[in-house]
Amino acid sequence: MAFGVAPRINAAGRMAHAAEALAVFEAALDEEAARQTVNRLNQLNLERRRTVKMHFEELVESIGANTSAGLVVYHERSPKGIAGLLASKCVERYSVPSIVLVPSTIPGQVVGSGRSVPGVDLVETLRPHGELFVRFGGHAQAIGLTMAVGRIDEFREWFARLVEPVVGGDRQTLHAEAELNLSFMGRHFDNQLLLLEPFGEGNRPPTFSIPWPKS
Repeated sequence: MAFGVAPRINAAGRMAHAAEALAVFEAALDEEAARQTVNRLNQLNLERRRTVKMHFEELVESIGANTSAGLVVYHERSPKGIAGLLASKCVERYSVPSIVLVPSTIPGQVVGSGRSVPGVDLVETLRPHGELFVRFGGHAQAIGLTMAVGRIDEFREWFARLVEPVVGGDRQTLHAEAELNLSFMGRHFDNQLLLLEPFGEGNRPPTFSIPWPKS
């Protein structure tokens, strides 16, 4: 469910309309209609993956080598539906709280999604500066927001400054669950690792350290 069905249902709302996913369930007793609607979801899911990959590569290029303790990125070409996915990939790559902003349908405004790291509550971080936003909400690890495009730079500066005390000291520290001997790696190890899935909030992917070979 988590890796097969859910992403396809999710892709409908991100790339088209949630009604595309509803159509699958409504067609459950009609084999041909069900096949067509499932194929449509598969196409939307593939489109989502290609779109996220392309836009994330553009984001990485625009960010460059200098990242702060808190990342706020405005990407003018990205669609609203993938902002949260891009923020999640930024967290995976840079290990800092990340907020991706994209154009709103309302002139002069942007909308965005944020994802966090352990120890940084996004709602509590943003709450004291609520006047900066048209609206925002969510929970500790994920938020959505709307704000004026002209205040992005201000937002970027204070967000990095606020999360620096929490994130800054840990960015160069590796927290590994175990030391991994490369001779143990192979299909058997991969299969054992798969038993730990699904990964997500409350069940993070394991991190291993690999010792440098002695000369």
